[in-house]
Amino acid sequence: MENLFFIGLMDSTLLTTASAVKSFFMSGARVLVGTRKGAFVLTSDAKRKDWKVDGPHFAGWVIYHMKGSSVDPDRIYASQ
Repeated sequence: MENLFFIGLMDSTLLTTASAVKSFFMSGARVLVGTRKGAFVLTSDAKRKDWKVDGPHFAGWVIYHMKGSSVDPDRIYASQ
């Protein structure tokens, strides 16, 4: 049986206009990576040139699968 974990990863960013919200969520990319050394979240800018690596989450745990919620982008599920 797989264990399911919830991790909230997106840091709180103050966005003041609707266009800023659309630009933030529509133009960047987020890659969820599960490894034998833990879970990692890679985020990029609009041009996919600069990447930020966040993690390891659950350091030392084997993470087989990660999935982002389509309803709440701040919610990420990971299974061990």
